[in-house]
Amino acid sequence: MSSYYFEKSTFVMKVLIILLLIIAVSSMAFAGSDDLKSKIAAGDNKLIVLDFYATWCDTCGMIGPKFDELAALHRDVTFIKIDCDKNESIADQYKITKLPTFIFIKNNKEY
Repeated sequence: MSSYYFEKSTFVMKVLIILLLIIAVSSMAFAGSDDLKSKIAAGDNKLIVLDFYATWCDTCGMIGPKFDELAALHRDVTFIKIDCDKNESIADQYKITKLPTFIFIKNNKEY
Protein backbone atom coordinates (compact mmCIF):
# COMPACT_ATOMS: atom_id res chain seq x y z
CA MET A 1 0.00 0.00 0.00
CA SER A 2 2.76 2.50 0.87
CA SER A 3 4.65 1.78 -2.36
CA TYR A 4 1.55 2.83 -4.29
CA TYR A 5 1.54 6.23 -2.59
CA PHE A 6 5.27 6.60 -3.11
CA GLU A 7 4.90 5.86 -6.84
CA LYS A 8 1.96 8.25 -7.08
CA SER A 9 3.82 11.08 -5.33
CA THR A 10 6.90 10.47 -7.50
CA PHE A 11 4.72 10.69 -10.60
CA VAL A 12 3.12 13.93 -9.38
CA MET A 13 6.55 15.45 -8.71
CA LYS A 14 7.74 14.52 -12.21
CA VAL A 15 4.65 16.11 -13.75
CA LEU A 16 5.19 19.29 -11.71
CA ILE A 17 8.83 19.51 -12.77
CA ILE A 18 7.87 19.07 -16.43
CA LEU A 19 5.21 21.77 -16.13
CA LEU A 20 7.70 24.18 -14.53
CA LEU A 21 10.18 23.56 -17.33
CA ILE A 22 7.46 24.12 -19.95
CA ILE A 23 6.55 27.42 -18.30
CA ALA A 24 10.21 28.46 -18.16
CA VAL A 25 10.89 27.51 -21.77
CA SER A 26 7.74 29.20 -23.03
CA SER A 27 8.81 32.44 -21.36
CA MET A 28 12.12 32.24 -23.24
CA ALA A 29 10.73 31.83 -26.74
CA PHE A 30 10.73 34.75 -29.14
CA ALA A 31 9.68 35.33 -32.73
CA GLY A 32 12.73 37.10 -34.13
CA SER A 33 14.91 40.17 -34.12
CA ASP A 34 12.12 42.70 -33.55
CA ASP A 35 10.67 40.61 -30.73
CA LEU A 36 14.12 40.35 -29.11
CA LYS A 37 14.59 44.13 -29.35
CA SER A 38 11.21 44.73 -27.71
CA LYS A 39 11.99 42.27 -24.88
CA ILE A 40 15.31 44.02 -24.25
CA ALA A 41 13.69 47.47 -24.36
CA ALA A 42 10.95 46.33 -21.96
CA GLY A 43 13.55 44.88 -19.58
CA ASP A 44 14.50 48.27 -18.09
CA ASN A 45 16.53 47.47 -14.96
CA LYS A 46 15.85 43.74 -15.21
CA LEU A 47 18.70 41.36 -15.98
CA ILE A 48 18.36 39.59 -19.34
CA VAL A 49 20.41 36.50 -20.19
CA LEU A 50 20.76 35.50 -23.84
CA ASP A 51 21.80 31.91 -24.60
CA PHE A 52 23.09 31.51 -28.16
CA TYR A 53 23.04 27.82 -29.06
CA ALA A 54 22.62 25.32 -31.90
CA THR A 55 20.92 21.93 -31.85
CA TRP A 56 24.04 20.22 -33.25
CA CYS A 57 26.29 21.63 -30.48
CA ASP A 58 26.96 18.94 -27.84
CA THR A 59 28.07 21.45 -25.20
CA CYS A 60 24.91 23.48 -25.79
CA GLY A 61 22.88 20.32 -25.24
CA MET A 62 24.60 19.71 -21.91
CA ILE A 63 24.20 23.30 -20.69
CA GLY A 64 20.63 23.74 -21.97
CA PRO A 65 18.86 21.90 -19.12
CA LYS A 66 20.80 23.90 -16.51
CA PHE A 67 19.84 27.14 -18.29
CA ASP A 68 16.19 26.02 -18.18
CA GLU A 69 16.53 25.16 -14.49
CA LEU A 70 17.99 28.59 -13.72
CA ALA A 71 15.15 30.23 -15.65
CA ALA A 72 12.61 28.36 -13.52
CA LEU A 73 14.39 29.32 -10.28
CA HIS A 74 15.06 33.00 -11.05
CA ARG A 75 11.74 34.40 -12.23
CA ASP A 76 13.04 37.97 -11.76
CA VAL A 77 15.53 37.43 -14.62
CA THR A 78 14.54 37.14 -18.28
CA PHE A 79 16.19 34.12 -19.92
CA ILE A 80 16.08 33.94 -23.73
CA LYS A 81 17.37 31.08 -25.89
CA ILE A 82 18.42 31.93 -29.44
CA ASP A 83 18.97 29.14 -31.96
CA CYS A 84 21.79 30.50 -34.13
CA ASP A 85 20.83 28.33 -37.11
CA LYS A 86 17.29 29.71 -37.15
CA ASN A 87 18.31 33.28 -36.26
CA GLU A 88 21.53 33.92 -38.17
CA SER A 89 20.94 37.68 -38.37
CA ILE A 90 20.71 37.94 -34.58
CA ALA A 91 23.85 35.81 -34.14
CA ASP A 92 25.63 38.08 -36.63
CA GLN A 93 24.39 41.19 -34.83
CA TYR A 94 25.92 39.95 -31.57
CA LYS A 95 29.06 38.70 -33.38
CA ILE A 96 28.61 35.11 -32.17
CA THR A 97 31.54 32.94 -33.30
CA LYS A 98 31.54 30.18 -30.67
CA LEU A 99 28.78 28.16 -29.06
CA PRO A 100 27.38 28.29 -26.55
CA THR A 101 27.68 32.02 -25.90
CA PHE A 102 25.93 33.86 -23.10
CA ILE A 103 25.33 37.59 -23.13
CA PHE A 104 24.03 39.46 -20.10
CA ILE A 105 22.10 42.69 -20.62
CA LYS A 106 21.09 45.18 -17.95
CA ASN A 107 20.05 48.80 -18.47
CA ASN A 108 20.61 48.28 -22.22
CA LYS A 109 24.31 47.48 -21.64
CA GLU A 110 25.85 44.17 -22.70
CA TYR A 111 28.17 42.24 -20.42
